[in-house]
Amino acid sequence: MTIIEVKDLKVIHLIKTGWQFTLAHQRAKTYVTDHNLLEHSIRLAEKLLQNNKKTCSNRLLTLISTLLVSKDFCKDAANLNCGELAVNLIREAPEEGERVKACLNLIKALIGNDEVKHKMTTQLKVHEDVIQALMRHFSEPAVALAALRFALRKS
Repeated sequence: MTIIEVKDLKVIHLIKTGWQFTLAHQRAKTYVTDHNLLEHSIRLAEKLLQNNKKTCSNRLLTLISTLLVSKDFCKDAANLNCGELAVNLIREAPEEGERVKACLNLIKALIGNDEVKHKMTTQLKVHEDVIQALMRHFSEPAVALAALRFALRKS
């Protein structure tokens, strides 16, 4: 048995966060596969948005983006029209910073699948919405950062 002495706090932090990431990743997979949380969350977000419940729907969009931990989940969400939902929400209310941020993060998560990325950039023209979000919300760092992360991931 080998004992490794770790003196660097950064190394300890990386070990801990990597372990936590693996557990969170596994839990997300379990919730999606065993409990169908992805589909239920998307349907609930659609209903809340129809009833104009903005705060709850923004949180659900964030939850959905955290559940997209594999390419298959991204494709499943795209098949449930999650990409169209996010793009339409940005286009309906481009002035609402929190909603735009949640939608951009969801789109960023969705494009983890190359087929979904191709569809969103060619058919939905999502890159135009990202540029508009950057121009409109440049003074809001969180929204601008979400748009920039999307733009960097797109390339």
